[in-house]
Amino acid sequence: MSELFKDIGVCKNQDHQLINGGQELEGKLTAIYFSAHWCPPCRAFTPVLKEFYDQAKASGENFEIVFVSFDRSEGDLKNYLAESHGNWLYIPFGSSNISVLVKKYDVSGVPELIIVKSNGDIITRNGRAEVQDKQIDEKTALIKKKKSYTVDFKLEVVEFAKNHNASEACRQFSVDRRRIRDWTQQADKLKELRDSTPLHIQKRRLTGAGRHIHNVEFEKNLLEWIKEKQLKGEKLSRRIIKMQASQMSSNYPECFEASEGWLQKFLKRNNISCQNPNPTAINQETKEYEKELFDFALYLQEFIKNENLNVK
Repeated sequence: MSELFKDIGVCKNQDHQLINGGQELEGKLTAIYFSAHWCPPCRAFTPVLKEFYDQAKASGENFEIVFVSFDRSEGDLKNYLAESHGNWLYIPFGSSNISVLVKKYDVSGVPELIIVKSNGDIITRNGRAEVQDKQIDEKTALIKKKKSYTVDFKLEVVEFAKNHNASEACRQFSVDRRRIRDWTQQADKLKELRDSTPLHIQKRRLTGAGRHIHNVEFEKNLLEWIKEKQLKGEKLSRRIIKMQASQMSSNYPECFEASEGWLQKFLKRNNISCQNPNPTAINQETKEYEKELFDFALYLQEFIKNENLNVK
């Protein structure tokens, strides 16, 4: 990332002092956040991104965000930073580097969160979807995959902590105190989850009894993850389940592709239903932001004209 930002000045959303972007981003995984205060979806997403950022930094991840503002005045930019942004980097209002980055990454709308390599090559343009699809205890998995624990393991830790203390449990099982506290509070739901796990997951199939599941432990852990989310009242889409399956599969020797065919069989085998997006709700949301979209189109047209950008 130092290559892309070596000649770009950035500020930290704390002291607002101008620093060299290349030096500040040396060796860091970087997300470029194109956003504006006048954009309602941006205002809704920014606090979510801040929560993700704060947890990533608290976990010691070598990660940074650079905010590229589409705001119409310096005052709007500063108010937006103070209102909901994290202590990440931003490009000062009026900098010519804003148009450089807009053109380089072909940004036509906001919000957009693009994860890039150190040389500026794109890892994913879907950073916003990745962050939104994961709850706070999973968001840092976008940067570093998180260790997965079975329900039986969690209950074993809870029982040990009950008979001894949390500090001994931390040392004995190599888990942090926060997890032990959370699992203790969730003990009843965890027992309910364990008791509701289907028998075909609880024990291995007999030899010759049809096609075997790729990895029984993997499927059991994935099913437990889904049930935990459902117990919390969270809605899971087919895409989210496939993403979680792909992430978890890296911990097992029998790798596989989380295809639509595999997903359909997994859902049917475990009697799980997923809700499809409601087109009526989507159309209603689009209608709700009609004026903002129109305003943005006018602003973008003027921005391109003023910056003499060649838009294909």
